[in-house]
Amino acid sequence: MNHHSFYLDAVRLLFLLVAGGQKSVPASPAGESLLFQGNTRLCAFDFWMRYPDYLADELIELFDKTGDNHLLDIAAQIFIDDEPDLRRIPMIRWRFGAYEKLDDALAILCSREMIRIGGRRTVDRVLETDYLVMPKAIQTCQGIEKQAPVLKWYRERSALVSQIANGRNGNELKQRQYERIEYASTKLGATIPSIAEDVRSRLLDRRKPSTTRA
Repeated sequence: MNHHSFYLDAVRLLFLLVAGGQKSVPASPAGESLLFQGNTRLCAFDFWMRYPDYLADELIELFDKTGDNHLLDIAAQIFIDDEPDLRRIPMIRWRFGAYEKLDDALAILCSREMIRIGGRRTVDRVLETDYLVMPKAIQTCQGIEKQAPVLKWYRERSALVSQIANGRNGNELKQRQYERIEYASTKLGATIPSIAEDVRSRLLDRRKPSTTRA
């Protein structure tokens, strides 16, 4: 992987950390604006960002619960824009699901004082990783979008991923992703496959009654 891709990873993670962060109560002396809890949660967010077909699948599930047709419109647009082919960034399945070592991208954000990394640990292992999202991170996201409006996709998609996550912790999100048999049955160390054709079929099935809409 080259340096250019590290920076693209950093941009993607930056928007995810801002979208998925919550106000920390009480705030720490570090002065963060938001707190994003858990590396497992970050990997789960990143998976939905990198696999638009799995995200569309979640939108369909949410539609089934709410009846909100706008969710189907978003899922349909994902396929209209060929995102499962053009925007998919493959991930490997490890013991706890989709995973990629994000140290290089996170180091870029840390070195520019956009995030700080904290959490809980014992003498020999990390129990939980927290990401302190600093004010500069929010300012940078705003600046990126002003300088390159096309990158608003990252903000919009990160917000959608956060909506789908709905406040669940990392373990809950991983359990949800494991409910997809294609994901769960992927061999350790193998690339998680696309489910685009199955999701497209589910989407078409649910949009059939709406063909008479104006």
